[in-house]
Amino acid sequence: MTSEERPTVPDDYVPALMVTEEMITERDWGRNQIPAFRVSEVAKVFFGMSESWLRRMLRPDETHPDTWFVSGGQRMEFRRKDPGKTDSERVFLLSDVEQMAWSLFRFGAIKPRRLAQVLRLVEAEAHLFGLLTDEPPDDEEE
Repeated sequence: MTSEERPTVPDDYVPALMVTEEMITERDWGRNQIPAFRVSEVAKVFFGMSESWLRRMLRPDETHPDTWFVSGGQRMEFRRKDPGKTDSERVFLLSDVEQMAWSLFRFGAIKPRRLAQVLRLVEAEAHLFGLLTDEPPDDEEE
């Protein structure tokens, strides 16, 4: 499939997201894990790629001066494990992963099938963490 044959998404298209940042940050997680992932986890589990691939996509280049991760026309900003240190490890919320997938698709870095696969994984994780229902998972600690 050539780049001309590839499905495109208009630059101003904003997808309806399954998982929002507010769904995660406004919830009292207690002692439970929040749906947050390291670079290596996002690259391998969600995209089936290497950590170095994702790190390369996080850096600006000549064709993507704001990096490959843009949402709503703005460069996506990601959390750091230690917010006060710019060199600390990045941490991605599940909501970030969904937006990252759309951005990569919009720029042609992933094909429609991979986008669909990533979105299915995001949905599965959202169910696992109880984000798509009003009730907590059956085995959630109280």
